[in-house]
Amino acid sequence: MKIIICSLCLTLSLLVGQEKSEKLLIPGFRFLETKTYHCIKQSYNIDIYKHKQTGMTFSLIPQGDFWMGNEGIDKREIPVHKVSVSSFLLSQKEVSQQVWQQVMSSNPSLNQGKSLPVENVNWFECQEFCQRTGLKLPSEAQWEYAYRAGTKTLYYWGEEDGNAYAWQGELTSPTQEVGQKKPNAFGLYDMSGNAWEWCQDTWHWNYYGSPKTAKAWEGGNGLFRVYRGGGLGVSTVYGSASSRSWFIAERKWKQLGFRVAAYLE
Repeated sequence: MKIIICSLCLTLSLLVGQEKSEKLLIPGFRFLETKTYHCIKQSYNIDIYKHKQTGMTFSLIPQGDFWMGNEGIDKREIPVHKVSVSSFLLSQKEVSQQVWQQVMSSNPSLNQGKSLPVENVNWFECQEFCQRTGLKLPSEAQWEYAYRAGTKTLYYWGEEDGNAYAWQGELTSPTQEVGQKKPNAFGLYDMSGNAWEWCQDTWHWNYYGSPKTAKAWEGGNGLFRVYRGGGLGVSTVYGSASSRSWFIAERKWKQLGFRVAAYLE
């Protein structure tokens, strides 16, 4: 009987070890779990990783193709074009003031609170944060792909009221604690509303000549950088999947923060 039990334990141990070995080994990260996320008609099994230095959790975004942009009235969002995206890690939440303080030993935020998103940081300061942590800002294409999570609607929750998923535009408070609303189907919180988010890309006035992959689109005037996601106190349309804008890289704003990515290529 003892031999049978030991053999069974050994078999189970080998199976568990085999399961763990199938997960990507990503330097600087530890695999936590696989979790299923649902949002409207989309559902994905997402691998969750923890960044060892910052303690932030990341979703492993699956590779895929998507149509980026919107053929609406805003000419900054045209032409709609197909983009191929390789798998990458994206932080499930915006970088909080607690994490920023831990890495940068300061807190420039105007609306103070350790669980609030860090804001009032310029693009160059975000680059310094990334250098210290081995992370990166997501490209604009990565950001939109992650926002959409397989959807083609105006917002990742559909076309109608998204109060369960995002802070609505009529709120006047500059920011709210990260991760309080429901996530999208990739397990990402606050992709719409709360703090606006810096992206890696140089600003271009439309998508003519943009990359067919999700790499950051550089060139042009590097002092102008893309930000995404909408923010509190503005129309919710600015928090739609395709809405995009720019800001001077060296400037700061009380509602402008960021989330971070890790590229696997």
